[in-house]
Amino acid sequence: MALNQPAAIEALEQPLGLPPRLLEQANEVRTQGGARTLSDSLANIVAISKRCSELVPKVRCEPHQRKTPSARHDPNIAGV
Repeated sequence: MALNQPAAIEALEQPLGLPPRLLEQANEVRTQGGARTLSDSLANIVAISKRCSELVPKVRCEPHQRKTPSARHDPNIAGV
């Protein structure tokens, strides 16, 4: 009988075994590829974070260096 309490509290109330919700979540992780999927996701996050860190300095430029999309294509429009 789950009382919508944190798993740690439910574990105290259930002397044997793991809380049902924890077992459900573990099964869900397994059906979606398990630890391999989690590891791959973490590796992707690290790679994306690194790429973003490389791009931020390129995006940060002085205001006089920025141009609106229209200004890039029309030499008669001054940069913003």
